[in-house]
Amino acid sequence: MEKTKSPTIIKFGLIIFIPLLIVNCQGFASLTEPDQKHNMQLITAGKDSTPTPTAFLPDYENTENDPSSTPVGQPSPIPTTDSDFDGSYYGPPGSIPPRAKIIQQPENQLNILLMGSDQRPNDGGFRTDVLLLVTINFDENSINLSSFPRDLYVYIPGYSMERINTAQVKGGFALTASTFEYNFGIKPDNYAIVDFSGFENLINTLGGIDVNVGRTMTDLRDGYGYFTVNSGTNHMNGDTALWYVRSRHSSNDLDRTVRQQEVIQAVFSKLLSFDIVTKVPQLYSQFRGVIQTDLELTEIIELSQFGTKFLNSWDISRYVVNYQHITNWTNPNTGAQVLLPTKNFIDDFILKVVNSD
Repeated sequence: MEKTKSPTIIKFGLIIFIPLLIVNCQGFASLTEPDQKHNMQLITAGKDSTPTPTAFLPDYENTENDPSSTPVGQPSPIPTTDSDFDGSYYGPPGSIPPRAKIIQQPENQLNILLMGSDQRPNDGGFRTDVLLLVTINFDENSINLSSFPRDLYVYIPGYSMERINTAQVKGGFALTASTFEYNFGIKPDNYAIVDFSGFENLINTLGGIDVNVGRTMTDLRDGYGYFTVNSGTNHMNGDTALWYVRSRHSSNDLDRTVRQQEVIQAVFSKLLSFDIVTKVPQLYSQFRGVIQTDLELTEIIELSQFGTKFLNSWDISRYVVNYQHITNWTNPNTGAQVLLPTKNFIDDFILKVVNSD
């Protein structure tokens, strides 16, 4: 495979499964037999119980179960004292920070921003509640999946300090890319975005997915009461996958980013389970109405025959921004609860993502 063609080939594989990111790695989970897949149970709420609203933003405390910012299986030391955590921000809370220094990246590397929006039919307003940066190094045969929480409070160039998930609706990908560049020193090269409307149908078109759940989760689910997904392999249809990646009453937004990546891994596995080339016409017809991307679909089809070759031999790692990189802050003027990037730690996170060995 010629390296000059690799970026498009990789983007083909990513574009095919991007619709599944809307709701929200090392290796790929093996598919199991039907009787091994179902690891879920229904817990019925008591007759006197009522759903209790939770705070908009749970407190992100340091716990041993929080997601790590390093590849799975290689946790880094976590600061345990105030002296380890210097607490410096890009500036005083709420102030516009200076422009970040542009990060020099390895040659032959590509950054694609995958986004999932909460836009619904006939609704002009939306936010990108899934932000996943895919960093592909063609020389190292590696892919890093890096999730950014939607409530990161950053400078939107030309506007003001706002949540990072508002950039796309204000100025499209150009503004979103500029926002990443201004605040983090890295500018995504390409993008793909999908909304909620087609998610369930897309999952079901693939025949469902087998999700390797890292942690047992119980949360309220419409029509079910309290619903539990146990750790291990779970077969999910579109409705269940949608609930799984969006649930946060019993967890938090940082935990959701981990579940988003579990779903992505499951989609990779499903795509590898059948001849993707023969499925291109069906997938193209199914996905084209709900995906926005700057990659030409004709180019995707022409190069689809290469789409599965790289997946078996590439090293895929996943990262998330977690409590080590952010601090909770409530805007005294608006009452909005947001996440302030902690400068030294967020800088180190970005450097590792785009320059990992």
